[in-house]
Formats: sequence, C-alpha cells, structure tokens
Amino acid sequence: MEPMPMAKQNDFLQPLLDMMNKRMDTFEQKLDANSETTQKILDQALHTNGRVTRAEKAIAKLENARGTKLNIEPRTLYMVAIAFVLILLIVASLLKVNIGGLL
Repeated sequence: MEPMPMAKQNDFLQPLLDMMNKRMDTFEQKLDANSETTQKILDQALHTNGRVTRAEKAIAKLENARGTKLNIEPRTLYMVAIAFVLILLIVASLLKVNIGGLL
C-alpha cells in the first residue's frame, strides 16, 4: 500500500480538526459559565456565613447576659402590686380619667 500524499492527508484531517476546535470552544464556554456560577455561589456562601456567624455570636452574647433572679417573697411582691394599683387609681381620679367604674 502506498502512503497518501500530504495534501490528501490534510484534506482528511482538516474537518476532524475543525470539529475538535468547535467542540473545544463549546467546552470552554461551558467551563467559563460554570466557573462564573461557582464564583457567585462561593461569594453568596461567604456572605451568608458571615451573617450566620454574627448571628451566632449575638445569640451567645444574649445567652450569657442572663439576669439574676429577684429573691422577693411572694407576699411582698403582692403588696407592692396592690400599692401600684392604688397609686394608679389615685392619679387617675386626680386627672379625672374614666377607668371603667373601678372607683
């Protein structure tokens, strides 16, 4: 068998080369689009992670800032509440506010 002349070999390989170049261009476009999407997702994840981290720190700070319990006897608390209600009634009567027949 006799080898093909170089011109015929190029004629045979050129369509194959064109097809491969076209596919590579398509592949590069898809890869670029995928890279752009991945970068957007990464940016969103970093932004969200920062917000979540700040929220977690705020929650921890609030949990650690719990107040102390008031150790007041129930009878004393009841007396203070009645005193406040009486003061409220006196102020309301001095200002002539209608408080629905409590007086």
